[in-house]
Amino acid sequence: MTISNELLKFAPSGRIFQIEYAVKKKKGSICIGIKNNSFLIFLLYKSQNSSSESNESDIIFLDDKTGCLCNGLAIDVYEQIEEIKNIFFNYYSQYRSKIQTSYLSKLITFKNQYLTHYSFSRPRSTNLIIFNLDNELGGQLFKGDNTGSFILTNECSIGYKDIEIEYLLKK
Repeated sequence: MTISNELLKFAPSGRIFQIEYAVKKKKGSICIGIKNNSFLIFLLYKSQNSSSESNESDIIFLDDKTGCLCNGLAIDVYEQIEEIKNIFFNYYSQYRSKIQTSYLSKLITFKNQYLTHYSFSRPRSTNLIIFNLDNELGGQLFKGDNTGSFILTNECSIGYKDIEIEYLLKK
């Protein structure tokens, strides 16, 4: 089954297929991030028994202190990572300084919301953790979802059973 970017594909029951794709959680893959002022810890678990090869989890480093964990449908993960790289490196080439993690998160938020609301395409089926270990601010974790919202947090999880894992992390 191919995944279309068009928004107007309906299931026989009347639901929109693309919205169901976007909220579908990846089974068998878990990404966890925990921060402190002096360190960041990440866990990326990929199950060998994953039932769907179309799902992907990946971690990329944009520089020595900034990076991103991305989880979701493989094509959407690839597109989201390429977009983050483009924003990061275009900002550096234009201003000759490193982009702040909070501003990078805002730009990605605006882009995801624009794609969903104004270009009549389906939401991307990705969840993100953008991280940075800054000398002045300490560790920063921004958790983002497919609607384009980002929050600054101390611990977060994306992927399979992420809500239950975050509940355990906060205890």
